[in-house]
Amino acid sequence: MIALTWYLHFTLDVPNSIYITILFSLTAIKALTLLFDYGRFQKTVAGMLKKEKDRGRKIVLIDVGVYLLGVIILVMVFMVY
Repeated sequence: MIALTWYLHFTLDVPNSIYITILFSLTAIKALTLLFDYGRFQKTVAGMLKKEKDRGRKIVLIDVGVYLLGVIILVMVFMVY
């Protein structure tokens, strides 16, 4: 799917298709990483949920990162359409 997306980006003349192509590629790579290395991902999440002093800081940083990524995606959507 990733190769097909890049192929279509380079062969068809769709305006601003680079944004969708990059977003899809990064999302697919992350999904495959989580799928094939789920044990490490599960250990990371379990470590964040343990009662530790800096646990809250990690979760807040993830929340801020997800918020910023969402804003970037919204800006890209408004730029494309």
